[in-house]
Amino acid sequence: MATLLADGYYLKAMENYPWELSEALENLNYTLSYDPEHAGANCLMGQLQMHYLKNYQAAEEYFEAAMASDPEYVCAWEHLVILYIHQKRMDRAQKVLEYAQRIPTMNRTFVLWAMSRILETRYELSLAKRYLKAAFGEVFSWEEQDYLNAELKRLKVKTKAWKKRKQR
Repeated sequence: MATLLADGYYLKAMENYPWELSEALENLNYTLSYDPEHAGANCLMGQLQMHYLKNYQAAEEYFEAAMASDPEYVCAWEHLVILYIHQKRMDRAQKVLEYAQRIPTMNRTFVLWAMSRILETRYELSLAKRYLKAAFGEVFSWEEQDYLNAELKRLKVKTKAWKKRKQR
């Protein structure tokens, strides 16, 4: 019975996120009170902590709790990598990404995009572009393709700016 209640509150939280954050937060708290190991609720709470409350330590703990309860919960792995990238903890992001690739349902497009971002921060821009181009072969939706096109365009502009800067 508690699992059914937890899932019901989780679905309400999903319905409210990200438009009604207070409602989402309330429903997530109910979900986690009924089932503290609910992977989806922990992951969504981590996203809320990361993107809106800017509480990165709490976000990391929620993502790790989601992964502990369900080691193949891809959403938590992806968001933990994004968190580490935002925090400029690239070595940690790369280690998590390398481990996450072993999960059969891991989104290969995400893996290639994240590696591109990691390489970009190290100013390995040509290699970063190669990873982005490789991601096109893994795309399954127009939205992903449009996003990758925008990322590639952004990276090309950055490469030109970097080359001009180096020439000075």
